[in-house]
Amino acid sequence: PPLHLETYGADSSDALIASLEAQDQANEGQHRVALLAARPEEMKALRLEAASRLWSGRLENTGGLFFGQGTPAGELAFVFTGAAAAYPGMGRDLFSAFPELGRLVAQRFPAAQPVADTLATGLETAFSQLRATTLVSQAQHLLLTRKLGLKPAVAMGLSSGETNSLIAFGAWEDADGLMGTIGESGMYDRYLAGAFETARKAWGEKAPIDWATWRLRTSEASVRDAIKPEPRCDITIIYSASDVVISGEAAACQRVIKRLGAPAIRVPHDLTVHTPAMRPYEKTWHQLHFRKTKAPDGIRFYANAINGAYEVSADSAANMLTGQAIAPIDFPSTLRAAYADGVRSFVEIGPRDTLTGAIQETL
Repeated sequence: PPLHLETYGADSSDALIASLEAQDQANEGQHRVALLAARPEEMKALRLEAASRLWSGRLENTGGLFFGQGTPAGELAFVFTGAAAAYPGMGRDLFSAFPELGRLVAQRFPAAQPVADTLATGLETAFSQLRATTLVSQAQHLLLTRKLGLKPAVAMGLSSGETNSLIAFGAWEDADGLMGTIGESGMYDRYLAGAFETARKAWGEKAPIDWATWRLRTSEASVRDAIKPEPRCDITIIYSASDVVISGEAAACQRVIKRLGAPAIRVPHDLTVHTPAMRPYEKTWHQLHFRKTKAPDGIRFYANAINGAYEVSADSAANMLTGQAIAPIDFPSTLRAAYADGVRSFVEIGPRDTLTGAIQETL
């Protein structure tokens, strides 16, 4: 059944209690509370309990009640995860809990329904993972901004998460056109996945390539040492100092894992990206990501290509997305730059909580 969410805000504790009694909802104020209930009758009890806790000063975040006070320090950033975080069944609970999200997403993205249908599949291909992650990320963004009233000042992402940040904040309006263009380009069945023609061209290899992607829970320094003898295996993503992704020829990756003897998780998102092996596809990638662009007011964008902020335009967006595609992503450096610029709150957008863990470890 759908969940029921109510939010209240006021400039004093007494005023917040009065708002709860009057069921006068708001998203802002020095004193705030959010209520989450499974059934309408539970919501009535939560309002009474919230008022009771406010009277007594017991502001524990338990039992469907979430309190907040004061003005948050620093800026708020939305951090969009990449398509590798996709998993079968993701998004079902989100759309079930908040049925109005389906309507909001359909209004924003007319071609959303066919993508929504993929949430009920196994998401076996990298392209289906990309499309599904895009849908879930955009739905979460709409929930947080339209329903909860969050007002981020900063947009960040990792891998395709950077693309999703441009879409979510309106810098790119034609998300459906982008996905259609990518689907028709052969990127996911010939060049960067499928036949892996780009990697074969980069390596001068005529035979088929068995590509693999692994996430390693060990130090970045040890991974760098372990891949030195392997020209066909690269570090592709650094999530944190102890969380690193490698990609490349499957046999080469296995040798690296054996040398390290560290925990390794197979990532079912095999794509020749964030590696120099992607360079033969660089020009095409740039063309695919050169889109009609309008910089949104009040949002500062960050790119992993430069580990910092940039002014959004059609040229710069395509350049930044291409830069992170042909070289490893150093996510901690981008995080530290955002923190140095004044960001103090980071909210992950997308499936799983991979980036949340990286943020906690890095900062």
